[in-house]
Amino acid sequence: MLLAGSPVSAQELVPALEFAERLFAEGDYYRAITEYKRVLFLLGDAPRGDWVRLRIGTAYLEGNRPEAAARVFASLAGRGSDEKMRGLAELGRARAWYRAGRHLQGMQMLERLHLSVENPLLLDSRNYLLGCAALRAGHLEVARPAFAAVRAQGALGARAGLVLERLGRAGRLPERSPLLAGLLSLVPGLGHFYLGQVEVGITALLWNGLFGWASYDSFRRGQRGAGGVLLVLEMFWYAGTVYGAVAGAHRFNRDARLNFLEELDAAAGLDVEVPPRAPPLELGLRGRF
Repeated sequence: MLLAGSPVSAQELVPALEFAERLFAEGDYYRAITEYKRVLFLLGDAPRGDWVRLRIGTAYLEGNRPEAAARVFASLAGRGSDEKMRGLAELGRARAWYRAGRHLQGMQMLERLHLSVENPLLLDSRNYLLGCAALRAGHLEVARPAFAAVRAQGALGARAGLVLERLGRAGRLPERSPLLAGLLSLVPGLGHFYLGQVEVGITALLWNGLFGWASYDSFRRGQRGAGGVLLVLEMFWYAGTVYGAVAGAHRFNRDARLNFLEELDAAAGLDVEVPPRAPPLELGLRGRF
């Protein structure tokens, strides 16, 4: 009977690991996780199992379960592994939060992560991912130096250079002032004209004018009850017009930023794979463990 932690031959481990890698490559991440766990069972507490744990976290991440991936990476980082493995685990954890949409948390985690210069690939991955998270979080003052810190001759250098070039050419993104949109809407419709919403502006102007005139005409005719009702309706419509213009300005700015990020993602890729897909040669599946 084979027990976890007992000596295992390469003939037993290699097929299981190769099958897990094949499933991973085919995008069958959950079956790959099952196979990786079988390899872990065969390895027991061997230090080489840390790489397999790293693959399990990555499979969870690629399978759109970033929270589960973050837990695996956090556990791996706390196992007391060597410096390179801890760096990979922490990078994986930060990437999990990034993929979960928690960009600010991922950015802060990467800012606290200090990697040895002896691992330039990991350092480049950290800097590139930090730049991506900072961009998504809206912190250009962090993103620019992070991308600039990626080695130009490294594997991520061309992508980082492209991001910096696009950021430089973009200058200031088109934006609309919510304050100005609100102030212009004191004259119904002008705030929407400022946002480029001509039809909405015309509608706002006509309805506000209609309710205002109807209320005035009712009071002029001595129909105070009808005039009061119409005045209340006009006040609600007027307030909605002002609020709609302010919200529209915020929406305009958000959409402009998101469109820019989508274009940048399509051109350079605002993500980085951590760790590399191929199993390291130092896993050492030779002989018996």
